[in-house]
Amino acid sequence: MKRLKLLGIAVSGLLSMATVHPTIARAATIYINFDDVTSYYDIGEFYNGGTDGFGATGPNYGVSFYNFDAFSGTGWGQTSEPNLANNSSALSYANVYGGFTSISLTNGVYGGTTTPTLSVYSGLNGTGTLLAGAALAGNPSLFSPITLGFSGTAYSFVISSETYMLGIDDVSLVTPSTVPEPGTITLLGIGALAAASAKRRMHFTEA
Repeated sequence: MKRLKLLGIAVSGLLSMATVHPTIARAATIYINFDDVTSYYDIGEFYNGGTDGFGATGPNYGVSFYNFDAFSGTGWGQTSEPNLANNSSALSYANVYGGFTSISLTNGVYGGTTTPTLSVYSGLNGTGTLLAGAALAGNPSLFSPITLGFSGTAYSFVISSETYMLGIDDVSLVTPSTVPEPGTITLLGIGALAAASAKRRMHFTEA
C-alpha cells in the first residue's frame, strides 16, 4: 500500500510538471497569390472566409484587403498568373487578424511621380506603432521581391502609391503560432504510463 502511495505522488509530480511546462512558438506561413479572386473585382474579405466584389467566396486565412482590386492579364510582370493585386486607392491596406512577424511580396511600379511605400503596423487598419517600412521600386516587366522582418507582431500592412500605379503578388506572411514544447508532450506521456501502471498494480493487490 505504501508503494502505491509513493507511485501516486510521483505521478502527480510528473503531471504537475507537464501542466506548467512552457510552450514555444512555431511559425506558420500564409501564402496569397490572388489567382483565385474574381478578376477585375475588389478583393475585400475573400481571404477572410468572406467574398470578393463579385460575390465569390474564398478561403479563411484571416486576412482582409481594402482598396485592392484583382487585375488579370499576361505580360504585366506578376510572378504568379493570371492575377495580381492592384491598388485602387492612394492608400491600400490589409488586416492580418492572427498577426504576422515577417512579410514578403513581389511588386511592380507602373509609373507616377511619387515612390510607393510598404509599411507595417502593430495595429489593425494601419494604426499603432510603425514596425517597418520600405520603398517599392519593382520592375513592372518582372516583379521584384522584397522582404520585411521586424521585432514584435504586426496586424496590418499599408501600401501608399498613386492609384493603379502599383501591383503586388505572391504575398507571404509568417504568423506566430504556439504549440506544446516537446518536453511537455514527453512528460504527459510518462505521466499517463505511470498512472496506468499504478492502476494495474492496485488491481492485482486487491485480487
